[in-house]
Amino acid sequence: MGKAYFFGFWTWEELINWYLILPAYGQLLCLLAAFALISLLVALVYYIIKGVVYLIYYIFKAVIYVVAGVFYGIYKIFEAFYYLLTGKQRPKKQEKEPIKRENLVAKVKEKTPEVEPVVQYCSECGSRISETMAQQLAISGLAYCSICGKGYRTGFIEMES
Repeated sequence: MGKAYFFGFWTWEELINWYLILPAYGQLLCLLAAFALISLLVALVYYIIKGVVYLIYYIFKAVIYVVAGVFYGIYKIFEAFYYLLTGKQRPKKQEKEPIKRENLVAKVKEKTPEVEPVVQYCSECGSRISETMAQQLAISGLAYCSICGKGYRTGFIEMES
C-alpha cells in the first residue's frame, strides 16, 4: 500500500513524529493554532453560505417585484384599452384641497383650554390627599404629601422630595 501524504509532502507518520518531538508548550500551541484555523474556517464557510442565501433571497425578491410590475403594466394597458374601446370616462380621483393658512389660525383660536383633573391620591404612597393639601395646590400650585413627603405641582409636574 502506498504512503498517505499530508499536504503533498509529509506522510502521516512523519507529521505525528514531528508533533511528538515538540516540547509540551509547542504541542499546546499547535493544538491552539489548529483550533483557531478550524474556527476561522467554520466562520468563513458560515458567512459565505449566509451571503449566498441572502443573494438568492434578494434575487427572488427582485424577480417578484419585476413580475409584479410587468403584470401591473399589463393591467394598466388593458384598462386603457377598455376605456378607449367603450368610450367611457375614467373616474377622476378626488384631490385634497390645499389647507389654507386662515383655516389653521381659526382652528387654533377655537381650541378650548384643557381642564386639569383634581389630584385625589398620592402616586407614591397611595393615601388620599387631605383637604388642606388640595387647598394648598389650588392656591400656590405646590403641595407635599403629609405621609410620604412627595411633592406635587399643578399640571402634573412631579418634584423630587
